[in-house]
Amino acid sequence: MDTLLGTLRVILVGLLWISATSAQQVLRWGADPSGGAPYVYADPANPNRYIGFEKEMVDALAAAMGRKPEFVPTDWESIVSTLQRGSFDIVVNGLEPTTDRAQLILFSKPYYVFEQQLTVRKDEDRIHSIADCRSLRLLVGTLGNTAASRYMQKEGIPFRGYPDPVAAYRDLELKRIDGVLMDVPMELYYARSNPALRPAGAPFLRGTYNVGLRKGDEALKAQIDAAIDKIIRDGKLESILRKWNLWNDAQALARCSLRSCSACRWLSGNRKDRARFKGSAQSTLNSFAARRCWCNCCFSISDCRRLASRCPVG
Repeated sequence: MDTLLGTLRVILVGLLWISATSAQQVLRWGADPSGGAPYVYADPANPNRYIGFEKEMVDALAAAMGRKPEFVPTDWESIVSTLQRGSFDIVVNGLEPTTDRAQLILFSKPYYVFEQQLTVRKDEDRIHSIADCRSLRLLVGTLGNTAASRYMQKEGIPFRGYPDPVAAYRDLELKRIDGVLMDVPMELYYARSNPALRPAGAPFLRGTYNVGLRKGDEALKAQIDAAIDKIIRDGKLESILRKWNLWNDAQALARCSLRSCSACRWLSGNRKDRARFKGSAQSTLNSFAARRCWCNCCFSISDCRRLASRCPVG
């Protein structure tokens, strides 16, 4: 009898779990997985599943919201209009909050700070920065409708648009173009380890990735913003970015913007903030010398030391 009751309890718990799972609200998110590493792409070891830092981040966001994530593959060029048609709830695909897009959709708060990296062939001795491409009228490859393409159009730098990073870096190796300008995550994944290529100059042109939502979805936007705050504060987002080798000082500075201590206002705020908090910032930054992060805003002692060195009063 006891065995039967125990079995019935197990069955009942299983049925309740299945019922709760099926009733869980789905969070459908759209992205283009073609040439999409390290954002979201088919796992080379198992093409039937998707991996990537944004895939893991959406999983974390959905968990924080009590929702079940559902990936909807789509095309990058039509991703905004596909969102508007209701094919998915949000866009998470290295999406930048441009003025034009902001007229069509809503944006969450940022979840990643990106920069651009120029890549050239290893034996290229004419190019040391993007300024050389401008002055020498050299052809640079990039993705269409991105921060890089808009920047080069504005600066009058000759460029060629590509549908994915693979084609751009391949043409660079084949000497069909003179350089490639991409967001650092793509450069890191597709070019950094290529012995035939090298970075030209330091990363520049900082921007942010934000979640895209339909106009009118303010309630969902509030939930997404709260979930982003949660995975930043509990360290989950940092853990994901470090796993994918995407953690850097730009992310630590963005984390500081969520804090209220005077040192953080120095590091991430504007000039008025810095002038206002000059006195208390000095005492805060002195704590870095004691090998202790006073406000616990950064993620390691090394982060604290690097960030503190940027403060004019430090």
